[in-house]
Amino acid sequence: MRLTDKKRTNPTKDEKLAATLLQLKRFNEAGELVPLIDREQAKGMSASELISCVDFDHWPVAVSLGGTNHPTNLVPKLRADHKKKTATKDAKINAKLRRILAKEKEKSDKLSSFYRNTRPAPDTAASPKTAVEKKKRQIMGSKSTPFKKKLNGKTEIRK
Repeated sequence: MRLTDKKRTNPTKDEKLAATLLQLKRFNEAGELVPLIDREQAKGMSASELISCVDFDHWPVAVSLGGTNHPTNLVPKLRADHKKKTATKDAKINAKLRRILAKEKEKSDKLSSFYRNTRPAPDTAASPKTAVEKKKRQIMGSKSTPFKKKLNGKTEIRK
């Protein structure tokens, strides 16, 4: 005999996520471990309302520093806590990152303009030097000289 005649249905993804969020714990201001969402408050809320109480923080690597939306880089936080962290800690980090990137861009622009201005313009009217005009410096012991230097240090005339 069944208790009810209602057919069992599988929970939706939202219901599963809401149930998972109810199992999570966080540290409060006093350093005590407390539930992320109070179970008594959650009893009067739907799954979508429970999910809307939570934002996902990018930690340990913020998106501005190259972080991704991979689950290993996401931490659920209450919306109010996440807004507070974003407005204080994250805003300072992002402002510093923008200042550093602006300085780096300025340095890069200065260097590239310096090299653009100091590089000689190509002279199309001048002809390339011919082999007669161009004098090569000979390297002692090379095949272009009449002398050959042996491994024992003695110099001989090439044959």
